Amino acid sequence: MVAGSANNGDMKTAKKLYGRMVEKNSVAWVAMIAMYGKCGNVSEARMVCDEIQRADASCWAAMVTCYAQNGYAMEAIEMYKKMREDK
Repeated sequence: MVAGSANNGDMKTAKKLYGRMVEKNSVAWVAMIAMYGKCGNVSEARMVCDEIQRADASCWAAMVTCYAQNGYAMEAIEMYKKMREDK
C-alpha cells in the first residue's frame, strides 16, 4: 500500500501508511526514498535512509538515485562508496 501510494504521487497517504507501519521493510523504504527524491525532498529521503538498520542494495540504490536526480553528485558518490564498504 505504501509503495502504491508513493508511486502514484499520493504523498499524504504514503506518509500516513508508512508512519503506521510497525515493521518496515525494504519495499516501503525504497518507495518512500523514491517518492521524496521525485519531490526534491532529499532531507526527508535521507531521514528514511538513516532509519534503516541493515540496508539492502535496493535501499542504497534508491538513495544514490535520489541524490543524483536532485543535483547532489558528491553525496551520490559518497553514498555509493559507503554502500561498497558496507558489503
